[in-house]
Parts: sequence; C-alpha cells; structure tokens
Amino acid sequence: MSDFALQLRRVTRRFGEVTAVAALDLRLRPGELLALVGPSGSGKSTALQLIAGLLEPDEGEIVLKGRDLRGLPPGKRDVAMVFQDGALYPHLTVAENLGFPLRARGKWGRKAVQRMAERLEIAALLDRLPAQLSGGERQRVALGRALIRHPDLFLLDEPLSSLDLPLRDRLRTLIRELVEETGVTAIYVTHDQAEAMAVGDRLAVMDQGAIVQCGAPEEIYRRPKNTFVACFFGSPPMNLLPARLERDTAAGDWGKMENLLGDDGDVLLGFRPEDATLRDDAPLRGTLERVDFFGHERIAAVRLGERSIRLRVGNAQALPAPHSAVGVTIDPARLLLFDAATCERRP
Repeated sequence: MSDFALQLRRVTRRFGEVTAVAALDLRLRPGELLALVGPSGSGKSTALQLIAGLLEPDEGEIVLKGRDLRGLPPGKRDVAMVFQDGALYPHLTVAENLGFPLRARGKWGRKAVQRMAERLEIAALLDRLPAQLSGGERQRVALGRALIRHPDLFLLDEPLSSLDLPLRDRLRTLIRELVEETGVTAIYVTHDQAEAMAVGDRLAVMDQGAIVQCGAPEEIYRRPKNTFVACFFGSPPMNLLPARLERDTAAGDWGKMENLLGDDGDVLLGFRPEDATLRDDAPLRGTLERVDFFGHERIAAVRLGERSIRLRVGNAQALPAPHSAVGVTIDPARLLLFDAATCERRP
C-alpha cells in the first residue's frame, strides 16, 4: 500500500496545440492540504478538473488511494469539489443541498445534516433557498455539502475569490479547521499567493502548465527556486539587483557588495523588502523616492542606480523627506544569488 493518498504521474492535457498541463507529477499524503497556486492561465484549474474527472488526461496516471482513476466518471471517483460560486441547487433548501450527497447514496440522515449545519454556523438557515443567502453563507453550504459524505479527496477551485477580505479570512480558517477535523486530503487552488501561504501545509507553484516548485510555505518564500517564484510571492515581491560577480564581489550601477561566495558571472542579487534597512552610515547610497503607509508598516521605495527597490520600514523609524539621500544595508545572510541567464537560484 502506498504512503500517498493521491499521485499524479506525468499527467498531460492538451487543447489543440496548447499544452495546458505538462507532465505533472504530484504526491499528497493522507490528510494533507496542498495549495496549488500560480497566475491565471498556469494550468491550476485544468489540473483540478483532471483529478475530478471533468476532463481526461491525454497522457499519465492519476491514482487515488491505490485506484487508477483513468476512465472513471466523476461520480465514481469519491471526489468532492467546491467551485468559486458554490454551485448550489437553486430549487433546494439549505438542508436539502447539504443532504443531497447522502440522499444520492441512499444514506439520508437528518442528524448528519443538523450536525454539519451547526458546525458551519448555518443551522438557522436550513429552510432557506440559496437565493436568500449571502455569498459567505452559500460557500458554507457548499463546503458542508462537499464534506458531509467524507470523500476520499476534497478539491477547492478558487472558493473564496468572490468574497470580501474579512469574510475570506474567516472562511479560510474554517476550511483549514474542517480539513483537520475530518482528516480529508485536500487541494486548494488559488492565484492569491498570500492565501496559498496561509492555507496550505505545502504549496505547489504552477507556471505554464508545470509545477515549478513544491514545498512548505516558508521554504517557498525563503528559498525560491527561480526568479519567477521569488517575485510571485511576497507583497512587495523580492528585490532583484543585476550585478557582475567577480572574486566574491558583486558590482552594478547600484554599488557593490563584497564577501559573496559563488562562481564568477552575471547574477541577480535577490532579497526581501524586510531583509534590508535604511541607515545613515550604510555603504549603499540611494534616493528615497516615496513612502507608502499601510497602517502596521510602511513601504519605502528607494532608487539605487537604475533600479527602484522596496523596503519594509517600521512606523517608529524616522525617515527623511522624499528625494533625500539615504543609505541601504542588505542582510548578507538573507541574500540569494540567481543566474542572470537562466534565472535559476544558485546553490
């Protein structure tokens, strides 16, 4: 018996001459919540539809709990899916929507519906129709309908993208709690990198139909495999300074940094906005362009040579007026080197 609940082995799907999913390899352990994240058009939703059986792969295998899913219709896969709009049955009440998967299997139980409604805090809404619910209430019903039958796999395709931010935060927490409580294996698709990091045990980052990097949220954020991942995660994204590395010294029109280990050549120096500070006596000299206020923090834009970088600045730190000369110090322990030609991170 495999240790993995779900395995995708070189799964490929084409639409004419366009390859939407390319040789996808992915493994999920039982009870794991994986966030599948990437920009629009990267293949995330197509991958989810292939797993659910809404599409069939041109090549590759999809194995769920030891069962090869090729050729199985969606209803035979024991996979539950939640969409962006909830996709509730408009003519059924909340109670009937929640209980529909049980009734379809001849296992209707009013107690199960009541328990799920209470857990989702919608017990007072059981007699209402979907048109009488708010967006957040409809998504709670959709979540309950998917989980009430204890599926082998739980798929969520951008389930919160149409909701406002405070409600998204609450329902994201609820989804994590429900996955942990039920022990179901789940894949959560989103284009929002902050949401992916908050919800996933692991992240799988997709671009152009392929998984670029897969790992824990902190690993993805701190050790991105290439500049695409580096710049996709973080707000503001990672700063990149072009440089020529020779004899452990990197130099560019922005200045130079010494004592950097690595092979000589053209590189990009990568660092997060929180990994650099403004100091009067700092070796790198630049110009403060502007400061954006976000309540809990400020983001300073600083011009270094031909590049503008972003730094996180605490509210307690005094800053000069815009267009003033400033010094910048970059934490060498947090600095990453990327090959300028391939954009891959150097070891």
